[in-house]
Amino acid sequence: MPLKPRTHSPLLLSLIIILCVCAHTVRSRPAFACVDGPTRTLPFCRAGLPIHVRVRDLIGRLTLQEKIRLLVNNAAAVPRLGIGGYEWWSEALHGVSDVGPGVKFGGAFPGATSFPQVITTAASFNASLWKEIGRVVSDEARAMYNGGMAGITYWSPNVNIFRDPRWGRGQETPAKTRSWQVGMLFNTSGDSKVMLETASSYIVSDCDSVGVLYDLQHYTATPEDAAAATIKAGLDLDCGPFLAIHTEGAVRQGKLSEADVNGALANTITVQMRLGMFDVARHRTVAVIGPNSDVTVTMIGNYAGKACGYTTPLQGIGRYARTIHQLGCSGVACLGNQQFGAAEAAARQADATVLVMGLDQSMEAEFRDRTGVLLPGHQQELVSRVAMVSRGPLVLVLMSGGPIDVSFAKNDPRVVAILWVGYPGQAGGTAIADVLFGRTNPGGKLPMTWYPQEYLARAPMTNMAMRADPARGYPGRTYRFYKGPVVFPFGYGLSYTTFAHELAHAPTAISVPLTSLHELKNTTTLSTAIRVKHTNCDTLSLGLHIDVKNTGHMDGTHTLLVFSTPPIGKWAPERHLVGFETVHVVAGGQQRVKVDLDVCKHLSVVDQFGIRRIQMGEHSLHIGDIKHSISLQMALDNIKS
Repeated sequence: MPLKPRTHSPLLLSLIIILCVCAHTVRSRPAFACVDGPTRTLPFCRAGLPIHVRVRDLIGRLTLQEKIRLLVNNAAAVPRLGIGGYEWWSEALHGVSDVGPGVKFGGAFPGATSFPQVITTAASFNASLWKEIGRVVSDEARAMYNGGMAGITYWSPNVNIFRDPRWGRGQETPAKTRSWQVGMLFNTSGDSKVMLETASSYIVSDCDSVGVLYDLQHYTATPEDAAAATIKAGLDLDCGPFLAIHTEGAVRQGKLSEADVNGALANTITVQMRLGMFDVARHRTVAVIGPNSDVTVTMIGNYAGKACGYTTPLQGIGRYARTIHQLGCSGVACLGNQQFGAAEAAARQADATVLVMGLDQSMEAEFRDRTGVLLPGHQQELVSRVAMVSRGPLVLVLMSGGPIDVSFAKNDPRVVAILWVGYPGQAGGTAIADVLFGRTNPGGKLPMTWYPQEYLARAPMTNMAMRADPARGYPGRTYRFYKGPVVFPFGYGLSYTTFAHELAHAPTAISVPLTSLHELKNTTTLSTAIRVKHTNCDTLSLGLHIDVKNTGHMDGTHTLLVFSTPPIGKWAPERHLVGFETVHVVAGGQQRVKVDLDVCKHLSVVDQFGIRRIQMGEHSLHIGDIKHSISLQMALDNIKS
């Protein structure tokens, strides 16, 4: 979880994805658009703008001839706007394939996972299996795209219905599924219901089918009529040359408007922008440095089984950019600095640097406690030296189970982000890279306090008392009782968006009934507290309704933490977590969240005798930057003698 921006701090990362990509380091693909020259500042290159605004801006800058050359699979470059050519036709029916012109195997990518034929997988009727296969295929496809060996759009699967048992392509059909590509089904007599049930975000013809429509089926009198009819019917992209040849004539003859062409382009360009093809590619080469940068078993922690496969941080980052790899240290103990020079040289060459540091089971495990919370050995020196020479932004990624005092990095302006990933599991490299490159918006919160190194001198491991003892200089433990300085507090975590809270509904007063006169006589301090067993807990619940608004520009998941602070008392904690809910909110959107609290469970404290009591008086609830007070009052109505 991010602890310090890149634009933000700690995330809890959890992804289980098994990938089959054969290389650690691959050459990067040429940039598609928005890299050099004055065009990179134009609105269509600004990733922060809404996509529909960027699409409209780009289409408005294209000539009719340029637009028409973008209607086919081998879309032509537009050099004057800094846009490269693009091959839309790559195949991935049941794994990335080189059947289409967009994929080239070889070098770092000698092959890709080949799953069972689609009709075979369809026989499982297992939607989660289909999704996992799609996820693996898409990640391998993205890796090959980043390596310059494939496109990032794929024809798959065949969406025709298996109508006739003699059909040779029936093996390609899943019968009914969400599709990546929709073929124009001219051989179904314009079955609009089929199209509506299978339509995707853009519509592309089966290869050469527009030409077949005119040349072989004689569906229209002229080729210009065929071009006009298909575009008006909803075709966005022609797998074949037909539209590139005949669309301009259709417009000149008044059979098709330029607005119709714009509509087709809007869909395909939207897809390209969603895929990041028009984002400024600032970090094309990334230096990946550190003793945990290419680890496998470290990522699964202790008490672990045997993982099916691993994606290391180096591999994960390599799917987004070309990498330069240096360990910097031989292991997390980092006993020497002999390799620091090579690490510094890598950081000088790269557009950005990612340092993957931290701990492993040789440093923290059962029967193996740490003597301090600083980075081991010379790790801090490595981070600082690399930060001093890094040509671009530097991100510090930390693997660990326990907290680490990285105050030096938190306060170093050259370290633009800190990402705590725990021990992230076998696909930790995928999770880390997806967050660093913005594919995933982090939303985790720290489940423990990160203490400074100085804290340890006042909190010996022979004293596990929770509550502070100021008279003896004992600071207390955990966020509930420790009030001193921290590196990062419990519950801290950042996102690539921002959230605002508003309390929509919450009670301001609650009556706590006593259950008998006998118990009333035994309640010695009526104004302070009563035993939990002396009231009817079944009736003591309250609901908080909080409106959570995403005030940023990226969809995100937000974890709402509710803390309670009881009235001041010797045994009262500073605060304690009483509830949490997680909610996904789209950019600019708002969701209402309800948190249910139990007065006996959440607003009570344990006294020095181990007795749980409900303190009367004002309790404060903290939700983000909101503070809400609830007054608990003893009720004597209907008391039994």
